[in-house]
Amino acid sequence: MIFVFIFILLIALPAFYMVLTYNGLQRKKIRVDGAWSQIATYLQQRGDLIPNLVETVKGYMGHEKETLVEVTRWRNQSVGSGSRDEVLNADAQLSRSLIQLTHVVEQYPQLKADAQFNQLQGQLQQMENDIQGARAQYNQAVESFNTAIVIFPNNLLAGYFKMEEKTFFSEEEQHRSAPKVKF
Repeated sequence: MIFVFIFILLIALPAFYMVLTYNGLQRKKIRVDGAWSQIATYLQQRGDLIPNLVETVKGYMGHEKETLVEVTRWRNQSVGSGSRDEVLNADAQLSRSLIQLTHVVEQYPQLKADAQFNQLQGQLQQMENDIQGARAQYNQAVESFNTAIVIFPNNLLAGYFKMEEKTFFSEEEQHRSAPKVKF
């Protein structure tokens, strides 16, 4: 009887704890990956919308090609494959170039009256809001995962399975408002 109690205390209980901890860490990692996937989906949708916006604007502003080229370049890098850090950098640059495009478009009142442009502008604004929400969810998932893998005794198991902290969106990205697309 004592042997069974010692077996449970020394082997079964720690093994059970390890299984529960490992599964909990994996669930948190899956939440982080799922939140990242949501961001990637929104970035792809925004990337698909931008060429339509650029084509609509091109007809009105032939001599502002530098801004349009910049938007297109960062859009292509944003939706291209790469590491999370590369995608985050390209997304930040794309957002800055969209802000620049906003300033240029303000010089074209006839463009602001274009129905197709207004529709695209509304879709882009909604997409920016969706991306902002997805970023917040991603950061919450990352915070939960990172906290779980650094607290004792979880950190021992996380270290054994080589679980590393995930990257947050930077403070600048979190607090930066979505580009204003009021053309």
